Amino acid sequence: MDHLPQLGSWDNKVLDVAFQPDSSTYLLAATQDHGVYRSTDSGQNWTASNDGLANSSTHEIHFAPSDGNVAYVTSHVGVFRSDDGGRSWVERSGGLSYRYVHAIAVDSQNPDVAYVGTASELNQLHAEHMQEGLHRSEGLYKTTDGGDLWFAVNEGLHLETNDLQIDPSDPRILYAATAAGVYKSTDGGDTWELRSNGMLDDLPGFPTRREREVIDLAIDPTNPLVLYATGFKGVYRTKDGGENWYVVNGNLPLESWRDHGAFGHDRNIEVDATGQVVYLLVGTRKPDSYDPVRLYRAV
Repeated sequence: MDHLPQLGSWDNKVLDVAFQPDSSTYLLAATQDHGVYRSTDSGQNWTASNDGLANSSTHEIHFAPSDGNVAYVTSHVGVFRSDDGGRSWVERSGGLSYRYVHAIAVDSQNPDVAYVGTASELNQLHAEHMQEGLHRSEGLYKTTDGGDLWFAVNEGLHLETNDLQIDPSDPRILYAATAAGVYKSTDGGDTWELRSNGMLDDLPGFPTRREREVIDLAIDPTNPLVLYATGFKGVYRTKDGGENWYVVNGNLPLESWRDHGAFGHDRNIEVDATGQVVYLLVGTRKPDSYDPVRLYRAV
């Protein structure tokens, strides 16, 4: 057995973890520089699972909720799919003109329908990119054939996306966290509308990008009208599918968030399977020092 790369170190980050549907023991982990690992004993032991991966810099990893054999992982160089529970991978990036992809959401009823978000990056990471300086995100892509062909689904959407969530009871409903707030689609990504009401309340003047940006989203699996988001003011909650948001920071240590940001990292909020427990990663990002990211739980 291999050891899973140590959490917390800059070059050994575990960026995402996914449990196989209907299993509490089988899971996959996507790492920043070491590809994919799998565990069959609830994370006690790990095995490298990179057969077929063309790049070891992976981002997010998801099982298809309707088929535990199907998994997708995003990476610096495109999307990879597994049909054997993550033991081997095949690149499925057809139609992606820009392959630096991160966020992913898989249809709850059809394992061949999925969505990915492209990320911004410095062109020095990939010499073949023609755009100088920062290559901005190019929005969202969707596939209906398991990744053989992806097509853009960005009508009405801000292109700089950070996270995607899909309604587990109605896969036509999606939410996107972007640099301009939360967007919602009710037609499988064909069109999008801004849904950030309440997030900017009490902020003076015209909101800056930093104030409008939403970093991460989490959806309550037992009540999909309830979502959580992280952003400039801290943690937000909606009870009506994104129509209205309000702050729920409680006693979180967010004293330095105005200057340095508690949520500069992605994948920082999750809701457990019961919908009763919310997990949150908070880091103060103090200048000239490394402040560890800390895990908090709200019950």
